[in-house]
Amino acid sequence: MATSNFHNRYLELLEQAGSEAEAARKLQKEVRKASPELAAEIIAKIEETKFEVRSYGRGSFFCWANHPELPEADPWPAARFPKAVLFAAFLCAMSF
Repeated sequence: MATSNFHNRYLELLEQAGSEAEAARKLQKEVRKASPELAAEIIAKIEETKFEVRSYGRGSFFCWANHPELPEADPWPAARFPKAVLFAAFLCAMSF
């Protein structure tokens, strides 16, 4: 399955799921099953990614994922960036 097809599938999952993280987890499972090579490539990119965490007061954290192949994105409102969401972001970046 081409990366653009996975991107379209992710958009469908976003409409159905209750959250972005839930849709990303489902997409990650589908990609791992359909294309293990693509999943391995994306996982390698996730391991190269650097994270910047900032605190904006008591218990208010935002996390940015920094990688040259990843477009600048909004921060994740937590101290840790979910790997499944990062997986989906890389997949979408690869499809364009």
